[in-house]
Amino acid sequence: MKILILSIFSEGKRNNEFLKIQRENLIKNEYIDYYFITYDENLTEEFLLVDDMLFIKGKENIMNVLDKTIKAFRYFTNIEQYDFIVRTNISTVLNFKLLCNYLNSIPKNNIYAGSIYFKLSWLEEMSGITKETTQKYNLNGLNFFQGTCIILSLDVVKFTLGNQEKIIHELIDDVSIALFIKTYMTPLYDSCLLNIPSPKYIVLPRDILPRDKYFFDIVVFRIKSFNDEKDIQIMNEIFSYMKAIKQKENESI
Repeated sequence: MKILILSIFSEGKRNNEFLKIQRENLIKNEYIDYYFITYDENLTEEFLLVDDMLFIKGKENIMNVLDKTIKAFRYFTNIEQYDFIVRTNISTVLNFKLLCNYLNSIPKNNIYAGSIYFKLSWLEEMSGITKETTQKYNLNGLNFFQGTCIILSLDVVKFTLGNQEKIIHELIDDVSIALFIKTYMTPLYDSCLLNIPSPKYIVLPRDILPRDKYFFDIVVFRIKSFNDEKDIQIMNEIFSYMKAIKQKENESI
C-alpha cells in the first residue's frame, strides 16, 4: 500500500512552529509520502517542489484551499500511483501506524472517508455558506468530512481531476468536495457514509482524555485551543507520547 498525505500550510507564527515540530518528528517510510502544500505569489511557474514542500503559484486565502488541494492532487498523482490520498492540515497530527492499519482495513476503491464528520446546518459567510449558496446547491443537511482529515482512494481523486470544471469554487474546500462526490458519485457517497467506519479522532484540548489512553486507538489529533502557545505545547506533547509508546514497543520485542 502507498499513501500520499498532503498537509495544508500557510505562513504564520503558529503554523511555522507547527511546521518545525512536524518536520522534526515525522516518520518517513516506504509506504507514506508526506508533503506540505502552500501558495507562493512570486513563482514564475505553476509548481515548485522543494524537499517536502510543494509551492503552488497563487495567493493564500481560505477560499483558495480547494484550488490548492486540487492542484496538489494533480501534481503528485502525475508522478506516482497511490492507493489513498489523505488531505490534512498543519495543525493536525496523524498516528501513522494506526492510519496505515485503518487504511488496510477498508477497500482501496470507491472511498470517501475522513475523521470529523458533520451534517451542515449553519451559515458561514467566510466559507461561502450563505443563504444564497445553501439554497442554490441544496447544502442544508449535507454530510461531509472536515478538512482536518479527508481520505480519498485514487480512483475518486482521478475522477475528480477529470471533472474539475464541475467543482464548486465558491464553497469552502471540505464542503465542496463532499458536494461534488454526492452529486456525481452518489452511490459511492451513500455507501461510504453508511458502510465505511471513520478513523478515531480527538480535538485537543477540548476532548481531554487520560494521557495513557491517547494512543490506544486515536488516529487523528486536531489541535485547536485558540491560543498559539498552548497549541504548540500540545503538539510537542503528542509527539513526545508517540516517541514514548514507540520506545516501549521496541523494548518489548
